[in-house]
Amino acid sequence: MEQPAEETLHPRTLRLLAFAWIGVVLFVGVCTFLGILWAIGGQSSSASAAAALPIDPASAAESQPADEPGAAPPNTPVEGTELSTNPPTESSAASPATTSPPTPIASPAPTLDRSFAYGVQSRLEVATDRTVESLIDLGVPWVKIEVRWDEIEATQGEPDWSTLDSILEATSQNDIRVLATVVGAPDWARTTITEGRIGPPDDPTAFADFVGQLVTRYGGQINAIELWEEQNLIEQWDSGTDLSAQSYVSFLAPAAQAVREADNTVVIVSGAPAPTGLNDAAVAIDDFLYMQGMLDAGLLSVVDCVGVSANGNNLPPTQTAEDAFSQGIPPGTIFIGPFDVDNPLNPHHSWSFYSTINGHHDIIVSSGEDTPLCVTSFGWATIVGMEGDVPAGAEFALDNTLETQSEYVLGALEQLRDWDFVWMAFLYNLDYSPKANGDPQAEGTLFSILDPEGNPRPAYEALQSFSVPTP
Repeated sequence: MEQPAEETLHPRTLRLLAFAWIGVVLFVGVCTFLGILWAIGGQSSSASAAAALPIDPASAAESQPADEPGAAPPNTPVEGTELSTNPPTESSAASPATTSPPTPIASPAPTLDRSFAYGVQSRLEVATDRTVESLIDLGVPWVKIEVRWDEIEATQGEPDWSTLDSILEATSQNDIRVLATVVGAPDWARTTITEGRIGPPDDPTAFADFVGQLVTRYGGQINAIELWEEQNLIEQWDSGTDLSAQSYVSFLAPAAQAVREADNTVVIVSGAPAPTGLNDAAVAIDDFLYMQGMLDAGLLSVVDCVGVSANGNNLPPTQTAEDAFSQGIPPGTIFIGPFDVDNPLNPHHSWSFYSTINGHHDIIVSSGEDTPLCVTSFGWATIVGMEGDVPAGAEFALDNTLETQSEYVLGALEQLRDWDFVWMAFLYNLDYSPKANGDPQAEGTLFSILDPEGNPRPAYEALQSFSVPTP
């Protein structure tokens, strides 16, 4: 049979086929290019989120005294917080962690000094040089300052370090060691913003980036860092969700790692929960339950020291909450919180300096660890020598005289020095009263050891007389 003759394509048909083939090739190429570009862009965005913010190379400038008091220090002992009438219950803070524990941070430098250290909190941003002279006169080796992230970096990527530059230059030149307590995410880093409250950033890595910059910039000038404080109170941890110890530890872990990588000689301290009997997860969580929740979430693997605070109210530093309650109301007592038989939570540890400090230590020991405590805030308030009324709920300041404030401060320091589970202790506070014009309604002024005119109260002299024996 004869084979059929081969068919030939018309030239016009060939051109159409060629154009179609070129179109297919171009389409595939464009799709491939866009896919590669998308992958690279995603990696770049992730890297940018984890990168440190640029550092403003501003030179040090002298801080100017302010006429008005600054933002209230979040670590103020809870003044007159009424205990909840509901007994403490297991909450999200005290529940075992439901996610993987944080990766342990690297160990600190082996030469880190573990001997007892003490100091006082101060508003060094006001009248810096004169305040440093007071610290030298007191003879305290340490000072605690508050570092407000929201004030330093109000605009993203444009930090203003000038005030902190002058503070840390002055302390380092006078061999005063510094505990920096870092709080307050800027508005640009948060979606939940409520007037009168501070809170964490939406992305924990943003805080880690900031503290990494901070420690890198001030290498050798910041010796310990407390990563937030009073995070068991909604006023200090307004995140848009219920308070949670698990959430705090998840936030803490990357920040602790950033500090360790920047300077492994800096002591990393967890934020001290505020002593309170309130326990509803929406407003506050009992500090003992919160502490247990932090331990369950892996806290001890990411810090060198566990931050705690204690308000002495109107009890001496040697008296437990149980003893005070059982002995009844002392004659002439105005503030009956620790003795109130109608409060179903009493005796509650938060009324007592002794019970609060030892209770936190007992919780750590019960977990099988011996991580030391850093008492980042303690003190006693008194209204003596001030004009005006005490804030509602702070009537314990009416029961304390200048002499009892002095006696309690010195007694507390002596106990803290002798307790081998306490590493650091900071008295609250040196100078909040004169720097707020002696207004008893202003935050922290009742606890000040300088009077409204800036003269020493007896507690100033008590702190001045305190010493730690040389090993």
